[in-house]
Formats: sequence, C-alpha cells, structure tokens
Amino acid sequence: MPILSTVILTSQPQANGTLLVHEQHTDHTGFKHDHIYIAQAGADINLAAELRAQVMGTEIDRREAAALEAENFILPFSKYEFLNLFTQAERLAIRTAAKNDVVIEDFLSLLSEAPAVYLTNPDVIAGINYFVQAELLTQDRATEVLNG
Repeated sequence: MPILSTVILTSQPQANGTLLVHEQHTDHTGFKHDHIYIAQAGADINLAAELRAQVMGTEIDRREAAALEAENFILPFSKYEFLNLFTQAERLAIRTAAKNDVVIEDFLSLLSEAPAVYLTNPDVIAGINYFVQAELLTQDRATEVLNG
C-alpha cells in the first residue's frame, strides 16, 4: 500500500456539534494528500482516516499499474521537450524554488539523470503535483503539462 502515514492535523468542533477535520496522507513518493471534511458528531475520525488511506492506496496502486502498462505504448519526451512544456517564467520559478526546497531540488536532480521522460511515470506525476502544492503551478497548468 503506497500510503505511508496518515495524520489528523486538526479537528475543530463546530457550533452544531460536527467537527471540521483536516487529514493528511503521505504516499510512497512523499506527496501529501490533504482531505478536509465535516464529520458528524460522534464519528470515529481515526477510523475514517484509516479507511480513506486504504482506499487511496488501492487507487494509487491501480493508477501506477496503469501508468506502467501505458509506458510500453507511449513515446517518451526528451528532457528538453519536457522542460519546454513549462513557460520560461514557470521554469525560472521552479529553479529558484529549488534553492530552498530539497524536494524540488531532488526532482530536478532525478530529471537530469533520466534518459527520457514519461509523463505517466509516478515520479514525474508526483513532481508536477508537488509544484502545484508549492504554488509554482496551478492545477490547470499541471494538467496541461501532464497531458503533453
């Protein structure tokens, strides 16, 4: 299962007795998946978080298996072609952020060693999603990049 840790960051009681819950699930790539929801009074939020992690893990496994299968039928991008999927402003922002963010620095390091780039590769997807989390790309731009 690719979810390595699950934590409840906050559970704030609401006036009507419900709870505003913020869960965070960290997958095997280090990507953090946040889930914020309203829990009914008396709900077992720990059990809910555990069950959600199981479902997420199954879905991540399914997607990774599909991505690996798809890589057999997809032409890879060269590193140059991949980097050109970003605007110059995005590339500069990513490189600047890498100076203070080891996750971005690591992704760029892995990219520099890659012989080719598959947009379906879980590391590439996690890197692009991290750029969204770091507010270097919007979700729409990340989708555009991942669609080539």
